Amino acid sequence: MQFNFFYMRPLFTALIFIVLTYGCTSENKRVSGKTEGVIEYEIKYPESLNSRGVTTFLPDKMTTSIKDNNTLLKINGGFGLYSLRYISKNSGDSCYTLFKLFDKKLYYPMGPHKSLFVFNELGKPKIKLVKDSVKVIAGFNCKKAIVYFSNPGIKPVLVYYTEEIGTKKPNINTPFESIPGTMLEFNFFYKTLSFNVKAVRFTPTAIDDSEFNIPSDYKLTNEKEIEGFIETLLQ
Repeated sequence: MQFNFFYMRPLFTALIFIVLTYGCTSENKRVSGKTEGVIEYEIKYPESLNSRGVTTFLPDKMTTSIKDNNTLLKINGGFGLYSLRYISKNSGDSCYTLFKLFDKKLYYPMGPHKSLFVFNELGKPKIKLVKDSVKVIAGFNCKKAIVYFSNPGIKPVLVYYTEEIGTKKPNINTPFESIPGTMLEFNFFYKTLSFNVKAVRFTPTAIDDSEFNIPSDYKLTNEKEIEGFIETLLQ
């Protein structure tokens, strides 16, 4: 089967969007509830892409590991062709984006208020909190938020978030910082495509601190180089 980058472009942009929603966090404090464990999300794609076989190369899940003020997000592509990781340590002083494409393994540090270039086209969103709307996801009570982008090509994003997992202000220093909880479900629309990301379970478990370290086989790089590899997938 041919690896068709034409269909991958909008979907890979959307996957980068997922990583960037977590951003560099700071001023986090422990709150009551679950503060250590792994959240597993299911990613669903349009049937039109499933029928073309494109989703064979796309991840069907992502995981977020949390421990105190540390966060590790993982998305792995099909057959190990690529992966995206995001590490935020302590109070947001150390944030890293890790990108693997074939045999290339790169990482670079990201400061507060910094995001990848593909995020610029989305623009700064306006967020409406719908506090009287409650939905249970993975056993947690979630409230609804609607995210409106200035870019007319991006439809509003429906988000369900919970305040029962993680830390206070989990989205600070991101375009979603006014959402006061951990996002457990959202629908994202890009171009003519849409997909759904939804938490299916939270597993409370002890996480070793080494999980939040940069793997030794990843090479330190700069933003320009990693953008070049991402553009390879977006072209």
